[in-house]
Amino acid sequence: MTTLSSQLNIRANVVFAVIAVVTNIVLVLVSYRVVIADCGIAAVGLWSALASAISLIRIADVGLANACLRHVALCDVAQERQKARSYLETALVTGCVVHAVLALSGYLLVDAFLWHFLPADVTPQAPGLLPLVCLVFFLMNVSGIVLSGLQGVHRGYLNSQLTVAGSLVQLALVIALVPGQGLTGLALAQVAQYAFLLSVGWLALRHAAGIEALLPIRVSPRLLRDLVGFGVREQMTSTVNGLFEPLSKLLVGRFCGLEAQGLFELAFKSLWLPRNAVIGGVTAVVPALTALSRHDPDSAPPLYRSLAKTATSSVAGISLAGVVLSPVASWFWFGHFEARYSLFVLLLAFGVVMNARGAAAYNMALVTGNLAGNMLANAVSLMLLLAGGTAVGSFGAAPPLVLLVSVAMAVGGAIAKHWNEGDFMTLRPAIPLRAVPE
Repeated sequence: MTTLSSQLNIRANVVFAVIAVVTNIVLVLVSYRVVIADCGIAAVGLWSALASAISLIRIADVGLANACLRHVALCDVAQERQKARSYLETALVTGCVVHAVLALSGYLLVDAFLWHFLPADVTPQAPGLLPLVCLVFFLMNVSGIVLSGLQGVHRGYLNSQLTVAGSLVQLALVIALVPGQGLTGLALAQVAQYAFLLSVGWLALRHAAGIEALLPIRVSPRLLRDLVGFGVREQMTSTVNGLFEPLSKLLVGRFCGLEAQGLFELAFKSLWLPRNAVIGGVTAVVPALTALSRHDPDSAPPLYRSLAKTATSSVAGISLAGVVLSPVASWFWFGHFEARYSLFVLLLAFGVVMNARGAAAYNMALVTGNLAGNMLANAVSLMLLLAGGTAVGSFGAAPPLVLLVSVAMAVGGAIAKHWNEGDFMTLRPAIPLRAVPE
C-alpha cells in the first residue's frame, strides 16, 4: 500500500487542496470588503442574487467534471494512457458545448424573468452585469473539468496550485478594478481568474496525461456514454445539492431584502468556506480511494474512517471559532459590530457542523458509484428548504429563515452519513469501468 499511496500523491494532494481553499477564503474576505467599501452591503446581495439565479441553470448539466474524475482515476495512467486521454478529451469537448448552451440559455431565461429572481429594490446595474455573470459561469464550469482531469491523473496538487494562482489573479484585479467599476470590476476579475485556470490548467493537463493535441478535438461516442451514464446520475444528485445554496440566498433576498441577503451571504461564506478547507482535503483523496478500491480494497475503509473523524472534529472547531470571532469579522467588513451578521453565523454553525458529519460519506459515493444516499439527502434537504423556507419567509423575519436553512443542512448530512458509509465499507461499486481497447 505504501508504494501505491506514494504513486497516488495522497499527501501532496491533501496539503495543497487545503492551501487552495484557505487562499480562496482570503480572496472572498478581501473581495467582499472592497465591494462593501465601494458599493455597500446591498451590492453583495445583488451579486449573490445574480450568481444564484444563473447557477440554477445547472439543473440541465450532465455532470462531466465528476464523471471525468472518476473514470480517469480508475485508469492506470501508466498502462492505460490512451484510455485516460480519450476520457479527458471527450469530457472537455462535450463540456465546452454543454456549458456554452447552458450559459446562453441562462442569460435568456434570467434576462426574461429577472424581476422574478430579485427583490423589488434591485438596482439598475443588474441587467448590465448579467452577460459577465454568464461568461463567468461558462469559464468556471469548463475549467472545472480541466481541474478534475488533473485530479483524475493524481495531480491534484497541480489543481490546487493553479487554484491558488487563479485566486491571486482575481484578488489583484479586484483591488484594481472594483473601486472604479464596482460590481463590473468584480465580474471582470472573475472572468480573468477562470480564463487563467482554463488555459494554464489545460497546458498542465496535456503534460501530465501525455496529450499530444494542441486543443481537445476527439470525442469517443462509446466513452461519452460512460461519462454521461455516470455523470447524469451523479448530476441529479449534485444539481439538487447545488440548488440548495442559491435557493436559500434567493429566499432570504426575496422575503427579507437585498441587505439581509448580503448579510446572509457573508455569514454563509464565513462558515462554509472554512468548512470547505477541511472537506477539500477529503475530496482530494477521492481519486486515491477510487484507485485503492480497484487495486487494494482492504486499504480503503481505514483511510476513510480516519478522514471522516478528522473532518468532523476540524469543522466543529473551525465553526466554533467562527462564532466566537464573528464580532471581529463584523468590524472587518462593516467597520462596526453588526448584530444580525453574528446572529446569522451562530444560527448557521449548527447546520454546518451537522452537515460535516456526513460530508466524507457524501464524497465516497463517487468511489462506489452508488448515489442513492446522496440523492435522498439532497432531495429531503431541498424540499425542507423550499416548503419550510417559503412558509417561514412569508413572515418577513430573517433569523427564523436562516435557522430553517441550518436545519435543512443538518438533515442532509445525517442522511448521507447513515446511507453511504455501509456502501463504502463493503465497496460495492455500481458501475464498472468499460473495457476500452488501447
